[in-house]
Amino acid sequence: MSKQTKLLKIKDDRLRFQMKSVKVKLYLKPRDSQYFIRQHAVIVLINDTNNRQVVHPITQFLFENWKYREYNTQKIHANNLIQFLNWLLINQRQLRVSSLSDIQFKHATAFLNLLTREGKSRTTVMSIQRTLTQFYYYLSKKGLLAKITDQLFQKKSIPQLPNKKYVASPFKGVILPSNGDSNIAHMIPEKYILPFIETVVRVANPIALGVYIQFFGGLRQGELVNLRRTDVTSIGAFGEDGLILKLRKNVLRPDLIDSSGAAGVKKERTQLVFPVNDWLQILYKNHLNTYKATDGSDALFVNRDGRAMSGRGYRYYFEKAKEAFLGLLKHSDDPKDKIAALKLRGYKWSTHIGRGIFTNLLAEEAQNPYDIALPRGDSSLSSSIVYQGNTLRMKENLEARMNDLYKDYLPKLLGVRNQ
Repeated sequence: MSKQTKLLKIKDDRLRFQMKSVKVKLYLKPRDSQYFIRQHAVIVLINDTNNRQVVHPITQFLFENWKYREYNTQKIHANNLIQFLNWLLINQRQLRVSSLSDIQFKHATAFLNLLTREGKSRTTVMSIQRTLTQFYYYLSKKGLLAKITDQLFQKKSIPQLPNKKYVASPFKGVILPSNGDSNIAHMIPEKYILPFIETVVRVANPIALGVYIQFFGGLRQGELVNLRRTDVTSIGAFGEDGLILKLRKNVLRPDLIDSSGAAGVKKERTQLVFPVNDWLQILYKNHLNTYKATDGSDALFVNRDGRAMSGRGYRYYFEKAKEAFLGLLKHSDDPKDKIAALKLRGYKWSTHIGRGIFTNLLAEEAQNPYDIALPRGDSSLSSSIVYQGNTLRMKENLEARMNDLYKDYLPKLLGVRNQ
């Protein structure tokens, strides 16, 4: 048995696999002081008895396949794999698996079917199946599987890209869940958009501007917490006609290791935030006058200590506002609000719902794909003529829509503020 195969032993039932996040300094040039920080997912073995942990050699599988991909991609595959590895640890005697070299296709099939029986979504099971396909193929190419060789894998062409091939799943008898309704909410009813923002102002004011930017600019949480004041350009006084955000892969809190992957910019771009009435102007002016970084980071969003806000801190404020808002609906005199509270509480939703709301608002007013793709930052802004030509129309349409929706409702964004 080779040294590498011995490293794959999984006999100790006190151990479990876990995904960890590490951050590495990468210098732009040799002997240069300029560097950038890159986040990587690693797989560790943790001893439950003494809580000691060590990076497992199987992390090399992640590096060889997704080293240059975004951290969130690495994280997904790492978490997919550790579910399977921990299942092997727990059931190794019944499965007659004493090391990873003993695994066979039937083990992956049994695990995937278990996930289906447990009620996992089709998307989840298919994602794990893809990771395990790559994992088995990786081990077979290394010659680390006793009963599986790489000749047992079939490569197929991608229909849209015939010159590219992918490794097809070798697992027979996998029962995938049916396509059912997801329990993840991507939108709240439009009539609750402004009341929700007002609730944020009242109970979570440090992120009120951020929630507005998510709803009308489509930013992700990680993109917000890494914004600096100098990354924001105002169109008109305090964003009267919108904001232009310069999104770059800054890491304002390199001291934090955020395994959620919520602390980074997914795609560098320039992003427009649409103004609606004077909401953006009020929130932006209030935010600039109230919150300022004292740690030298120039962060737009800060915690109570004046340091750049972390992704976890932003989520804390958002969840606080969410609970307050659902409580408001629950105790409303309007039966429709009570029903909405029950529905929204039954779904999973957090900060990413802002991007869903933005997408839905754009979709209602869109006349062509650019109207959605470009404002969301889904494609290059090289088609600037199309982008700039449609921006004003989109702004006017969104504003008219909000005016019609809230014509009998006068917002008091600062009147309800309670820091």
